[in-house]
Amino acid sequence: LPRALRRRPGAAPAKEGLGAYADIAAQIWRFGQRLQGFPNYLSIHAGGILIAEKPLRYATALQMMPKGFPITHFDMHHAEDWGFHKLDILSQRGLGHIKDAVELIRRNQGRAIDIHDVRTILNDPATRAQLRSGHCIGCFYIESPAMRGLLKKLRCDNYKHLVAASSIIRPGVAQSGMMREYIRRFHQPDSVEYPHPVFREHLGETFGVMVYQEDVMKIVHHFAGLDLDESDVLRRVMTGKKHSGDTLERLRKKYFDNCRARGYSDALAREVWRQIESFSGYSFCKAHSASFAVESFQSLYLKAHFPLEFMTAVINNFGGFYRTEYYVHEARMSGANVHAPCVNHSRYLTHIEGRDLYLGFVHLHKMERSVAHAIVHQRSVGGP
Repeated sequence: LPRALRRRPGAAPAKEGLGAYADIAAQIWRFGQRLQGFPNYLSIHAGGILIAEKPLRYATALQMMPKGFPITHFDMHHAEDWGFHKLDILSQRGLGHIKDAVELIRRNQGRAIDIHDVRTILNDPATRAQLRSGHCIGCFYIESPAMRGLLKKLRCDNYKHLVAASSIIRPGVAQSGMMREYIRRFHQPDSVEYPHPVFREHLGETFGVMVYQEDVMKIVHHFAGLDLDESDVLRRVMTGKKHSGDTLERLRKKYFDNCRARGYSDALAREVWRQIESFSGYSFCKAHSASFAVESFQSLYLKAHFPLEFMTAVINNFGGFYRTEYYVHEARMSGANVHAPCVNHSRYLTHIEGRDLYLGFVHLHKMERSVAHAIVHQRSVGGP
């Protein structure tokens, strides 16, 4: 039977040689064809939530998952087709770094930091110098070697440029070759040659480079004449947020038809489409980049002015681009006196007293949480 089924993909198994199994093979084949394309397991989105006017059981069966959350039996695409509102609520450790650092500063230095005074933070000279130097280990979204290298190449020292850099670093822009081109144009703005006046008018802020998802919509609409709703559909199809079917091919055809009708050369139309197609699936919308840049600046501010407390918070939240030992080394380089886990000083998590950073019991391999807390409790009751 397996040999017969492997003869020709997509073709029914030949009955010769199957003997008594011929009818069974035919049944398996018939039902197998019906099952093809169906999901073979259910999984839960990390933070996907549906909002409906009525209980979801009116629309679909619900299944309780081991995590204690009921899930639907359709994916996000079908949920949208049904008219449900979708929210992706995701957490990230950068917020934990900031929150814990502010509390550590209050405890260790007795200072209250208004981390929400964004205007002051964005204009702080020390923070901007920290950004320009690329010394950003531990800072949200900008600590990877690639991002730090980009910041140095751009000599980025302000919010607007960091917003653009947050999107330029995404894979699509780099793969299309436009990240390198953006860096060149950034330093030589007078040498920029726009392929069409539309690019100068709508992408002047980014030197003619499509950096954000909105840029794709602008060019598709103003350069090729697609409607704004079609431009948005194209963006969503290319970012994987919407079923494509034949939609992409239909919009692609309309794009090239419109370009020819407007008298553009085939070479120009193909080059613009290449740029659209190559990176739109990975680019950020501008609001996403802008919000990320605010959090990056908040992290930079704390690192520039309170490096020991900030690195302690980074160590305690784990995650990040690097392993914990790199952050411990960064704290030492920032002036901390790093102490190994100590029965007389350490707590479960790492903490700082003055310039003395005591690693927490959490870093001891296989040490149970209950034992660590018991040590701290006994020390508080009976002393060292």
